[in-house]
Amino acid sequence: MQISEQIRTYRKAANLTQEQLAHDLGVSAPAVSKWERGAALPDVALLPALARLLGVDLNTLFSFHETLTDVEAAAFSRELALLSQSDPHRAFAMAVQKLREYPKSDNLLLSAANILNAALILSPMEAEKKRQYEELILQWLERAAESADEDIRTAAATVLLGKAMEAGDYDRAEALLERLPKQQFDRAAYEANILLHQGKPDEAAVLLESRLLQALSSVQTYCLKLLDVELGCGRPERARQIGAIIEKMVPLFGLWQYGAVVPRLQIALHEKDEQASLTAVRDLMAAANTPWVASASPLLDRIAHGAVQDVGKPFLPALLSELKAGPEYDFLWDHPAFQAFLKELEEAPSA
Repeated sequence: MQISEQIRTYRKAANLTQEQLAHDLGVSAPAVSKWERGAALPDVALLPALARLLGVDLNTLFSFHETLTDVEAAAFSRELALLSQSDPHRAFAMAVQKLREYPKSDNLLLSAANILNAALILSPMEAEKKRQYEELILQWLERAAESADEDIRTAAATVLLGKAMEAGDYDRAEALLERLPKQQFDRAAYEANILLHQGKPDEAAVLLESRLLQALSSVQTYCLKLLDVELGCGRPERARQIGAIIEKMVPLFGLWQYGAVVPRLQIALHEKDEQASLTAVRDLMAAANTPWVASASPLLDRIAHGAVQDVGKPFLPALLSELKAGPEYDFLWDHPAFQAFLKELEEAPSA
């Protein structure tokens, strides 16, 4: 980048007008205008003060860095995006030139590829020229996918993955999928698509059902925690609305009935409503003793394999212990119906 572009870019980033910059440097506004147009250069004695006013060092002012700064990259990306809408050919030429100047600027590489990829999709240009540009974008994305910066590397590989899927190159898509960080990327949809095109629909369905069940469990957990937060904030009506949503989720997605009772119990205990709490406790224990027929749901039938799951049996003793010792149940201890229920549970064979 020329010093003229640097002065203009960083002056704007500092929210300075040409007149303000000229005043602070003790020169005329036309002089600053000439610097920014490349018609003249600042006096060498002004350079340290100019750099300080612009908030940069002299290396940046003279473009001695191998990569663009975030400010420079953002400014160039805006300019490239605007030009790509009116003249994509010139935009590609501008990007190629800039990447020659900064071949190690991975953020510039990814930004240029994404901007021009979007422009190319909407452009009515001739097919052969478009194909050439698409090849160029793929080259840029491949380079960005090798970046030392994980964010840039992941973003580029994700775009390449989409392009491989679009082209029907599922071996390539599978290889790209392995390069993406598992903890930061939802791979299920891509994995399922690859399995489908490999002639493995049952495996794709099992994968999706498993991920769906994981997601639903997380949604239930977050909703219950949000319900608890709303109760703590003194918003019981909002908590009831959230509880109603959780209760509707259970039959809608074929989940275990136990999850539909928990929000009612949370609200009743918070409000120390004896009758509502007793009813919810009884319903909770009944649900815990009721097997979950997950195979009844069309969303879960493959992973359930038609089996009836007694998911509540293992933690029934823990539930009973909580009822007997949990501080949230203190207000029920003197209630005869609660004591009778505890005795009933202790004497039952399932306890």
